[in-house]
Amino acid sequence: MRTHLPALWAMAMALFLPIAARAQVIQLVPAWPQANGIVEALRIDDATNVMYVAGSFTEIDGQPRERLAAIDLLTGNLLPWSPTANGTINDIEVAGDSVIVTGVFSEINGVPRTRLAAIDATTGALRNWSPSLNNTGQVLLAENDRIIVAGFFSVVNGVPRGRAAAFAGSTGALLAWDPAVDGFVRSVKRVGSNILLGGLFNSAGGQSRVNMAMVDAATGLATSWQASTDALVAATHVSGGSIILGGQFTSVNGVSRNRLAAVSVADGTLLPWSADIGITGSGGSLH
Repeated sequence: MRTHLPALWAMAMALFLPIAARAQVIQLVPAWPQANGIVEALRIDDATNVMYVAGSFTEIDGQPRERLAAIDLLTGNLLPWSPTANGTINDIEVAGDSVIVTGVFSEINGVPRTRLAAIDATTGALRNWSPSLNNTGQVLLAENDRIIVAGFFSVVNGVPRGRAAAFAGSTGALLAWDPAVDGFVRSVKRVGSNILLGGLFNSAGGQSRVNMAMVDAATGLATSWQASTDALVAATHVSGGSIILGGQFTSVNGVSRNRLAAVSVADGTLLPWSADIGITGSGGSLH
């Protein structure tokens, strides 16, 4: 009896993989929508089973979509939602019935919007909210009562802000919160009553902090938490008592760690977990 190689491979996997791994069958969905350019960010609205897609693409499945699109997660179908941006969208967040976007654009739906905007999540119509950033917006964090944006900018709505700023969720007004980062920010995460910042910088919240900082969510001042890297922190993920970080670094807290590491949520202590990545990446996102 002749056995095909795929069958032999399946048998080997069944014999040697751990039971938990065998139970996870991953299949490629053949009809999933395709983009003709870079996708920078994805966000899912669990209430509607819609996935919002953002980046530098101009088509999805051959249909015009100027850097923004929406996909039905249940069917995989491209939805009619099609606002337009005249520049790359770096991040996207769902905030109630709005979609918040940031990036390098100067117009949304042909209307001036300087690197930050809000769009109706159902119709794609532009909201009246019209903030402005003097440089690139890189990352967003939408909370119940406010929206945080971070990136390369130093002025928001004509007011100095150190690479991160917050807006009231109900009114869109710029808030006083300012962590005063001196470089740039690539990652923002909520950690209890604090905000975790990752990027490339030497100070944050009024203290010396190298590429990572934990700042008070209310005041923007640095907490006693400290961890540092020798290069860019591009992505972070908080899980239980651990913070996973990824980026271009080769050491964390002075100890060798290649591009991936874990530190303690409590105090920034380096954890034993180590995953060596040999190729430097420019950035990404951990969720």
